[in-house]
Amino acid sequence: MKKIYLIVLTLSIFYINGQSLSDYNLLIKNQEQKGLNLETIISTPLNQDITIISNDKLNAENIELIGKTYTTFFTWDELNIKESKLIFNNNKLSVIIIPNSFNYNGVDFSDFLPSGFQIYYDTFYEYDFRMFKDSLFLRLKGQFYSKEEFLDELIKAVDDPLLYVQIHDPSYLVRQIDELKAINSQQNNELKETKELLQNLIEEHNKLLNAVVTLDNRSIFGALEPYSKESIEKIIDIKIKKPTATVKDVITELKNSGIKASNKLVESIFIVYFTEFPQNE
Repeated sequence: MKKIYLIVLTLSIFYINGQSLSDYNLLIKNQEQKGLNLETIISTPLNQDITIISNDKLNAENIELIGKTYTTFFTWDELNIKESKLIFNNNKLSVIIIPNSFNYNGVDFSDFLPSGFQIYYDTFYEYDFRMFKDSLFLRLKGQFYSKEEFLDELIKAVDDPLLYVQIHDPSYLVRQIDELKAINSQQNNELKETKELLQNLIEEHNKLLNAVVTLDNRSIFGALEPYSKESIEKIIDIKIKKPTATVKDVITELKNSGIKASNKLVESIFIVYFTEFPQNE
């Protein structure tokens, strides 16, 4: 008696499921327990299979949602489906659709959807998936309101993927800010190193020039004649401000400033710093 009761109960469940699915022209093709999950294969009027994965046998609420999801997403003229799955987890539904082709306004979206697109249902439909276009992974995420609005959103992403990412993907903006900070930090470090290198070069250059001036400013007996750093800086300053100044002009201006310097020192600075060889004045 118990066996008969179980058989009748099992058949009644399949009948209810089948009857409910048949309202949407869907038929159960196969059911199989795989580990902790029940895998149900249903067939559409176009002989396409939809795989349904659930923790338990499909109840009336599940069946209704399957039918609603089928009529909402699986009957589009624009979409030819290669593979699809409906996954129930704690009464929440995840839908994965991988298209053979997905044509709208002359664009085949399947070229940009290597992993298909994903729809989620809790209390309403949402989409959240990635599209690959022009070397960019665009994240499309939002509430599903209608097929037309959804397709227009895909068109926007394909037409100008960079603009779409900038507007719709906050993670992209965060990455851009982080990259800019990293670049700025690197540039600051490079600039600091360049400044230090330039300063070292200037110091070495000045040392070399001072050494040349010193050697060139020896006395007739080979002794190094002393001179002050102030006098060299003043001579250079005068010559920079007045490029046409002669040795005599510089000596005169130095005297007016109370700085002593020999003609030979001025001539040496003209030669070493300005590559100017004074004529006999």
